[in-house]
Amino acid sequence: METLEEQVPIEIRIVDELDYEDATKFMLELCELVGSKFDEERWEKAFSKRISNPDSYRGFIARRGEKPVGMLFAEIKGEIGQITN
Repeated sequence: METLEEQVPIEIRIVDELDYEDATKFMLELCELVGSKFDEERWEKAFSKRISNPDSYRGFIARRGEKPVGMLFAEIKGEIGQITN
């Protein structure tokens, strides 16, 4: 039997500036999980750089309902994309 969480579909969309707060919380959780220090100033600069330059970077956020459950940033060079975060 499926749980309620499994019944809610995952939505994936392009990250924008309105996702900053949720993306930051998600990064904090990931850093805690792996025992890494979170540098919010560095994160804010990187996030801003990535969303303000869509020809060179693309970010995606996955949500199950209102909760972020995944995130990916890729650097785009010509026809090739490389996952950077």
